[in-house]
Amino acid sequence: RLFEQPNSGPAQARNRAIINARGEFIACLDSDDLWPDGMLTHLVDALLRDPEADVARGWPQLSRLGANGEYEFDGNPTAGFPYSVTGTVFRRRAFDRVGLFDPELQFGEDTDWFNRANELGVKVIRLDCTCVIIRRHGGNMTHGKNLVQLNMLRVAKKVLDRRRAAQASAA
Repeated sequence: RLFEQPNSGPAQARNRAIINARGEFIACLDSDDLWPDGMLTHLVDALLRDPEADVARGWPQLSRLGANGEYEFDGNPTAGFPYSVTGTVFRRRAFDRVGLFDPELQFGEDTDWFNRANELGVKVIRLDCTCVIIRRHGGNMTHGKNLVQLNMLRVAKKVLDRRRAAQASAA
């Protein structure tokens, strides 16, 4: 099924897809990213082997558009961004437990979701393989953005706010 909506950021688009999804497993793929051959099956199989796990993910491999017009791998996948939603398969119940992506975050919604999942003890399987190829180019939403613009401080503050609220309610 195809849904159209005004561009309101990745969280809104992903949330709409999650709400309308019919299956047990949910996976997202951004328009400029690629899954290596067989990776979706590999991630689902990992969840099928471990019924307690709610999330399976691997490592994202960055690639950049080179001067020759071809994409070239950039860096070690395990040293890159650890919270790529597009290299991940979720059980539907993970969103029932953690909630959806925060639509107020234009950037950082992925890190925020994984922080909340970790705080709630959601079991995440990390496969030792490249699960998504992230193609970086001048047209990416994140191109040229600094950490403040990418909401990294705001996401860290949300973690602190949740910890403080939990401590206050325990007191």
